[in-house]
Amino acid sequence: MARTPGEWKDAAAGEEQLTQPLYDTTLSGTAADADILFFNKSESADNREVTNFQQIGVLPTSHRFLLKGIVAFFNDVSAAGDEINICDRGIFELLLNNKRVFLAPLRMLIGKQTTLPSGVTLDESFVVGEGFMLESYIIIKGGVPISGVLNTGKTAASVTTALTIALIGELVRPSG
Repeated sequence: MARTPGEWKDAAAGEEQLTQPLYDTTLSGTAADADILFFNKSESADNREVTNFQQIGVLPTSHRFLLKGIVAFFNDVSAAGDEINICDRGIFELLLNNKRVFLAPLRMLIGKQTTLPSGVTLDESFVVGEGFMLESYIIIKGGVPISGVLNTGKTAASVTTALTIALIGELVRPSG
């Protein structure tokens, strides 16, 4: 059974609590062993197709988020081998206030929302799962810097591919 930290506070008077992901999309590039950054954009600058962060790399101070899981998915894989190439030894790291709070192989995060390239079926060696659900939830406080880093590992994608990281959980914010 998952554990919620004792200092977590559900919505109080004047607040609302939503089950909602926080997400960010970044292009993979085509270099091996490269660091790809997440949560470094805002929806006002890059639009909601790319991210739903209101501010770059931080929640507003009046918000808090209970992180329950992390899911990664590819939005536009063009070549059949590219997802596997990016996942080959790829590692995702989540940092709060520049401190690591989560580190896992990218393969463990791939969700069923992934777009399959033309001609690829699920019975091939394609990685599609449920994402990673945490046993111990993590509190993300408003005003605390959030960053995600994906190291692409030893094998590069043949073309640039859009990858989304979604933080799954409960968002508490002022109501209205």
